[in-house]
Amino acid sequence: MSKYRISLSPSRHCQIFQLVSASVLLVSVWCWRTELFATQWLLQLLLSLFIVVVMAKYIRRPGLQANVSVDDNGEWIWLEQQTVSVITSASRVSAWLLWVCLRPQMGGKAQWIWIFQDAVSEADYRRLARIIIRMQQKGER
Repeated sequence: MSKYRISLSPSRHCQIFQLVSASVLLVSVWCWRTELFATQWLLQLLLSLFIVVVMAKYIRRPGLQANVSVDDNGEWIWLEQQTVSVITSASRVSAWLLWVCLRPQMGGKAQWIWIFQDAVSEADYRRLARIIIRMQQKGER
């Protein structure tokens, strides 16, 4: 059983994803059929301001930055806190994003994290993807 030390850093792809999501939400607010009710423009303006404020808060927030240790059996250790979790079979892999579901070993609520491809080295991304796929195969049996 091999253990790997992986450094997670803030992702530029995550910020781009957030900006695109906010843009889609803003466009959808302003694409409503005109004149549904008298003060529609005011509601649209307030919703737009809300979306801008919330997204500005998320975009300014620092991204995930941590050092973890992961082994071939899916054991995930946050090195700063020394907490242990396990990668579950609910995790998913794509070409540019790892959607990791971590279940604390001592029980508790599962935690979801997104790891974009630019947040780790290429070798670590492939390594994590292989571990997730292995966990999915174990979960199907």
